[in-house]
Amino acid sequence: MAEKKHYLIKVWGTPIKKDKKLDKLIETVSDGFDLLQEKIIRCYENNIQNLYVPKGLRATYEEVKAPKEDTKKAQSS
Repeated sequence: MAEKKHYLIKVWGTPIKKDKKLDKLIETVSDGFDLLQEKIIRCYENNIQNLYVPKGLRATYEEVKAPKEDTKKAQSS
């Protein structure tokens, strides 16, 4: 049976003019695109291959290890 895996998804957009000081502090530019969002999700491999993003944006994904759950949150609930 197929197993759900964890994937890191990064959404990239075309660059927006920003303050030059900010660009030096945050290195989030790759091949002319700015990093807009990144998130770890858990899903099946065939679902991640059908990833859709709106026109003008790009998305990349890579398989990652499962994130460690915060034990403090689990105990307090």
